[in-house]
Amino acid sequence: MPWRDVPCRETVRRMIVRSARKNMLAGSHLIYGPPGAGQVQVGRALAKTLLCGAAEFDFCGECGVCRRVEALAHPDCIELRPENDWSDPDRKGRMYSVEHMRRVMEFAREHPYEADRKVFIVHDAHRITIGGANSQLKMLEEPPAHVMFILLSDNDNAILPTIKSRCRKIRLSQLDTAGLAGRLEGASSKQEAETLARAAGGLPEKAHQLLESGYLSQRDEILAALKRSLQSEYAVGEAADLMASAKDEAYERLIVLIGLLRDASLLAAGVNDGPFYNPDQVGALTKIARGAPLENWFEAIEAAFEMLEGLDRNYNSVLMFTSIFLRLREKTGSGV
Repeated sequence: MPWRDVPCRETVRRMIVRSARKNMLAGSHLIYGPPGAGQVQVGRALAKTLLCGAAEFDFCGECGVCRRVEALAHPDCIELRPENDWSDPDRKGRMYSVEHMRRVMEFAREHPYEADRKVFIVHDAHRITIGGANSQLKMLEEPPAHVMFILLSDNDNAILPTIKSRCRKIRLSQLDTAGLAGRLEGASSKQEAETLARAAGGLPEKAHQLLESGYLSQRDEILAALKRSLQSEYAVGEAADLMASAKDEAYERLIVLIGLLRDASLLAAGVNDGPFYNPDQVGALTKIARGAPLENWFEAIEAAFEMLEGLDRNYNSVLMFTSIFLRLREKTGSGV
């Protein structure tokens, strides 16, 4: 998978390839953006560009070097995480310890095992403490010629300014829906890929996470429950129980439900060309939209947003989900 296949904006891709051509890929880099924007993919692609000998100013993605980088098995590409402390393997902290960073700096001074470079990919760079940063600053500012640090973060505001100032910054942002959908491998149809891209908000890593976690199956389960609640008042409680069955997933389930309610309301209003959050289920949603007046869909959406705002408070989730589904049945006794 060369750079043309890396899911990032063209400006990022061109900047890195141009830097490789000018032999400017050196020093320390900070790759940041919202959660799921592709920090890990871009960071590993940058490491492969430095280590792969099969492609000039790029990487092939197929050679042994590229495969080992992806599998976290290359001796000269080391990925660091705060919970995997080199100085204390039994420690499971959320922050990088001072001793951990000191051990990393000591190892960085050693020459590579088999490549010309040694690359350190530092996950969650915003979790480096002041003490850990102090032990790293000189190395970040003037690393040995054989060393590159690639810092990854989804919270750049929490990164110490002394670290930021010593890094070349690469900012990642959302991709357009069509572009991301075209890069999603594993979706069974163009419409499913577009649904995942929209659900992920244009964030490539998040889209892949949704695909692998069975997001579409969960969405279809919620859609079926919504349909049953419109067909029968007795199914309202069943639908509410389903939505509230895992309280730690209430936020995600509610976001899915809001997307379905929003699409159905558009169809109930006669808008047939979207854009829809669930383009792969427009046929099913068109039938569901006939099951309640337009004002009921609006009221259900309003109730869902009210619940979303109150999720951090003590609440009865079953009653709140029941209220959302009952809003759709007000002023109408007909089903789908």
